[in-house]
Amino acid sequence: YTGANNVTSITGTVFTTPAVASYGNPTTSGDFHIKSDATEIIDAADPSSSVADDIDGDSRPLGSGFDMGSDERVVTVATEWSYTTGATSLSAPSIDPSGGYAVMGTNDSLDSIATTNGAQRSGFPYSTSATVKSRAPIVTVGATPTIYAAADDGYLYAVNASTGGLIWSKDVAGAGNELRGGVAKQDNVVNGEDYLFVGTYNPASATTNKVHALYTTTDNGKTVGEVAWSAPSVSMDVVESTPAPDWSNNRVYVTSKSNSGAQPSLWAINTTDGSVAWSKSLGDITSSASVVGGYIYVGSDSGTLYKYDTSGNEKWTFTLSSKVQGFPWPQGGKVYVSTASNGLYKLTNGASSASQDWNVPNGTIASPSYPLVVNGLGKLFVGSSDGKLYAVALSDGAIGSSYDGGSTVGNPTLDTSKGYIYVGTNTDKKIRAVSAYSF
Repeated sequence: YTGANNVTSITGTVFTTPAVASYGNPTTSGDFHIKSDATEIIDAADPSSSVADDIDGDSRPLGSGFDMGSDERVVTVATEWSYTTGATSLSAPSIDPSGGYAVMGTNDSLDSIATTNGAQRSGFPYSTSATVKSRAPIVTVGATPTIYAAADDGYLYAVNASTGGLIWSKDVAGAGNELRGGVAKQDNVVNGEDYLFVGTYNPASATTNKVHALYTTTDNGKTVGEVAWSAPSVSMDVVESTPAPDWSNNRVYVTSKSNSGAQPSLWAINTTDGSVAWSKSLGDITSSASVVGGYIYVGSDSGTLYKYDTSGNEKWTFTLSSKVQGFPWPQGGKVYVSTASNGLYKLTNGASSASQDWNVPNGTIASPSYPLVVNGLGKLFVGSSDGKLYAVALSDGAIGSSYDGGSTVGNPTLDTSKGYIYVGTNTDKKIRAVSAYSF
């Protein structure tokens, strides 16, 4: 130190003019908070630092590492738009690829919101006879873009995505039964026929539940909304998940509860005729399976993650902290997964084993949603019961910036055309759009 306000030789020091809000006398007129383009000092401090907060009391670190100096840069993620739906929905909004709208189910209605400004589409909301918020609806393209949604009273709805008019509805589950899971679709299953798949939830029975396939086209004289087949022919417990179609093998993979371990809970069903190719007894499963690259990934409620090939051969298992939220997310030789007891994991996906790359431990992110992985940004996004949408670094699990939704934030959806993330929030009953690039 020369005595002339100039540090000349300290190991690890960066000699630069950092981007701060303004210069001046730091005790009277200067604002030395770090700006976003001060890349030479952001996340560049000693990683072994034990300083828990900065000069303003903000937590440290807030990015992939500690910022140099007394200030930790706080990123404010702004709301692009929000729309009040009138009812809570924490399931992931769906994207209407034909018209630039985000679609979500709430209490007794389907909303279609313009992704440009958050305005409700003309003809919406569409009123249903029961809650359709449990799982995300799907939106298909074609001559008549269609929203398919499952309701708690057992009805499956097909609604015109452009006009909000009802195309057809069907009591799939039967009197007293529900549809608590989502709906999935496979095209050209048999001779050009397209099918929808949905599982039933009979609150009074652990043995009489079914997976139904319904026609969505009139090919070969079929009637839309009519049941093509129901499976299995043996006892099945309640289904709370979304079926996972495997188009290349004409299979659909469905999870269920297990009647206290007495029945299978992972089902591989042939989509051509509803016959069961194989099943596994894994205990209760309320999350959905994922099918990627010829493998099936599924997490049990007891906290075990499984990988199977399409013949039903187990490739590996991995023990997690608790039940899987939503579904596993396999991508790029890795598997990302959230668990109900606040654990977020990144695993290396080997041929015969899985190993942990990192874990955001219990309590760090409260009750995380399923992970939305955005590989191009090097981040995943999770909603939380603490009212935040968090960005987490794929490389090391470091928690970066967050968006404050004010109350529990649900499962996120990415709109790749705009770079927006859509989420529902609990107390204020809104769907919100935020830019993925602002984290």
